[in-house]
Amino acid sequence: MRVYQCIRAYDPYFPAFESKYRIKENNFTFNEIRNLLIKDGFASTYILEPAFRNEKDFFFTFWNYETLQFKWAEENGLKTKNLDEIRIAQIEEFKPDVIIIFQLITTIKNFRKF
Repeated sequence: MRVYQCIRAYDPYFPAFESKYRIKENNFTFNEIRNLLIKDGFASTYILEPAFRNEKDFFFTFWNYETLQFKWAEENGLKTKNLDEIRIAQIEEFKPDVIIIFQLITTIKNFRKF
């Protein structure tokens, strides 16, 4: 079963994270940034276990972390900087059986298309 999970991170966390791992100075891939986020432990109680094991049938992201989401868009040929459009593209690309979105009310405004 393929599972897509995305959660919202606390915005003030990102500058500390980026400073700690020098995100802006390095040319990390989406997977490298995501794995550092998971390793760093922020919101680990909300992240499902397959994300920690980097399982191929499990896609995890922080939907409101622009650096991470823009990196995914860049790597996948998307020109948009719209976080909703990026998440929809991730779902369409990954083709999950299950979608888990924390704080759905404040996220994808056009979710009915699924």
